[in-house]
Amino acid sequence: MGYPSFEQSYLLRKTSALLYGNCLVRINFWKNDCDDRQVTGGFFSQFVSWNPSLFYREKLGKTTGLLTGAILATTLNYSWLAMRLNLDLPLIFCTTLALLLLYEEFGRDRSTYRSYLAFLLMGLGSLIKSPIALLPMVIIIVYALVTKQWRKLKNIAWMKGFLVYCAVVGIWIVAAFDAAGYYYFKVTVLNKVLGYASGADGHPNPFYYYLITFPLEALPWTIFLIPTFHSLYKNRNQLPEMIKFSAIWLIATFVIFSAIGSKRGLYLLQLYPAFAILTAWYFEQHLTQKIKSMKGLRVPAASIGIILLVIGIFLLMKGDVLAGKAAVASLANKAAIDFVSFSLAGLAIIFGCIFGAALFHKDKRIIFGVVIAFAISLILVLKGVVMPAVNPLKSERYLAEELARQRTANQPVGLWGFENNDSGFIFYNGIYFDPVLDHVEEVYEFLKRPGEKLLVVASADRFYKTFGQTCPDDWLVKKYRVGSHDMLLIKASQYQ
Repeated sequence: MGYPSFEQSYLLRKTSALLYGNCLVRINFWKNDCDDRQVTGGFFSQFVSWNPSLFYREKLGKTTGLLTGAILATTLNYSWLAMRLNLDLPLIFCTTLALLLLYEEFGRDRSTYRSYLAFLLMGLGSLIKSPIALLPMVIIIVYALVTKQWRKLKNIAWMKGFLVYCAVVGIWIVAAFDAAGYYYFKVTVLNKVLGYASGADGHPNPFYYYLITFPLEALPWTIFLIPTFHSLYKNRNQLPEMIKFSAIWLIATFVIFSAIGSKRGLYLLQLYPAFAILTAWYFEQHLTQKIKSMKGLRVPAASIGIILLVIGIFLLMKGDVLAGKAAVASLANKAAIDFVSFSLAGLAIIFGCIFGAALFHKDKRIIFGVVIAFAISLILVLKGVVMPAVNPLKSERYLAEELARQRTANQPVGLWGFENNDSGFIFYNGIYFDPVLDHVEEVYEFLKRPGEKLLVVASADRFYKTFGQTCPDDWLVKKYRVGSHDMLLIKASQYQ
């Protein structure tokens, strides 16, 4: 299969040091029998979960530290994406640890090795994903300005730290520029920064996008978001300094990402550690009886209990109709979707009743335990029931694995219609794509080549509008739903 080539424009679109190294391991050792994106994601998810936990255990006590790790590990979107992602969790590991190091340095009398290590991690994060890895630097400056401690910024070795950052990032960019020229710099640096920031590239969404999606994606712990912020405001003059820092971390990150034009739920993973810390502090206040009233726990628990019962009953009554529509929309098997609907309905009704029963118990640990149990149960249902039902046709993984099976004689592989969503295939099968086809004329030329070739099409509708609804009899055509798109995998002979 060969090694990654800078000449292939696929690699130029999403290249990074981690991607490059990961793919080499994939090609030479793991081949097709291990999903290294899940291995990488799961590995770094544990680091991200427990690094803040251990750090805050030392600063704020054992209870808050342990609760932080438990809450982060059972937050829906974080756990779901930890099963699937390749680059974002290593990025969060780098940025979270870098931010905690900068915070430690901020409170000291002079700069130490922590400054250099923080900038080293930000440099690695930039290679892993993008310059958004510099976020810790922005957060610590915002914290200094909000708390009127800006003079302490001198405790961080900014100039020497930037030299470390530039050394890490610069060596990679210079080597890549030498191998691939200005196009590499334009696509991976200029387009990445300017295009994504403005929303011209990537996933443009309105500024209020995260106000709608974050409360849903960070379930079940977001049911305590309002009482947590109320408690933070009420005790604002007595808050531990690190809780103030975590609150500024969360709010500043939310505002910054809301201002960026390109928005996705996984981008906001940067604030999940801060969210877990604040929620853990709120529960610690209850568990240690610093907050004596049960209202701040019972009202959210009652709310989610009622919502779960309504959802469960609705799925039981209308689940069959919804399953039929979902099966058509997602190209999935209706029996599998029926089972998903029934499982979710059962889970919702059972835990709706459990939340209701917990309201009558005076031990605050019961409510926390029920939330943890619900989060774990929901994650298990998603992993064990939902994902197997939709993944065979909704994940690029299965298209990629079929591509690897069909590529029996080193046939050329073309990609048609891909801009920002073509990064996953290489992690599953190690196949590099050359050429990437941007225009219909290029597709015609590719298909008219002698011999067999493989074509991955981003839009099935576009293909059929161009070539008609009927393909030659000797062509193999398979349809997949990836995200919201119908994609095609075509094994074709010479097009006449």
